[in-house]
Amino acid sequence: MDWGFTSDCEQQGRITSISLGGCFVQTPDEIQAREQLYIRLNLAEEHLLRGEVRYHMPEVGFGVMFIDLTIEDQQALETFIASYGQT
Repeated sequence: MDWGFTSDCEQQGRITSISLGGCFVQTPDEIQAREQLYIRLNLAEEHLLRGEVRYHMPEVGFGVMFIDLTIEDQQALETFIASYGQT
């Protein structure tokens, strides 16, 4: 997945866990708690989500809480999480 401080999402990482409330992004990149960012996910189609960093583990990654999700984003996340759990 791609993430960044602008909608260009210039950084890359790997989501290792996800829920309707947020996700954990595995990346060696440094980031501070409370910073806001964008996350680009390809659910059934591309979604650009906003989030806030809740914690950072140096050289491991960071936890993000999703903010301001649209109804379409929520529905796409629900469908993605449900289908992922069935594999």
